[in-house]
Amino acid sequence: MVSLRWHKWKGLLAALVCLLLSNAVILWNGPRLSVFAAGFVLTCLLPGYLLTRVILAEENVNWAEGIVLTVGLGFVALILGALGLHYLPGPLNRSLILIFYSGLALSLAAVDIVRSNKFVLAPCSSPRTVLPILALLLLAAFLRFSNLGYSEFQGDEARAVLRAAGVIRGE
Repeated sequence: MVSLRWHKWKGLLAALVCLLLSNAVILWNGPRLSVFAAGFVLTCLLPGYLLTRVILAEENVNWAEGIVLTVGLGFVALILGALGLHYLPGPLNRSLILIFYSGLALSLAAVDIVRSNKFVLAPCSSPRTVLPILALLLLAAFLRFSNLGYSEFQGDEARAVLRAAGVIRGE
């Protein structure tokens, strides 16, 4: 009985620890790669995981479906959250982003605590279900990363980059 309760709370506790660690790494302002990874966890993966737990509280999904849903819902939270922050007056700064995404994660965790049924990842049933997903991921990675170093901005792409820089400056 105690192990069943612990199993239900383990994922939520890990998410809250990741929330604290990612905030600490971002505020520590260490190497750029670690700050980027912590920002990605805070703005994308944590909201996606918690949204998946809230939306699919009564469903048992395998780990592959859980990963896809977590990343997809995380990108939705990242895009809509950044758009909402952009509509606020003034420039985007680190404290505003940290407060918003930390509050989002804490509110989703609170909704998850209120709900009695917890999201549990079921083990994958057979290797036949994993191989097509793995093949698709490898093909997508090859197509995405083959010309990653190539970048030549034309006029319309440069305007989009300049607008993004203006959003950060508060214009």
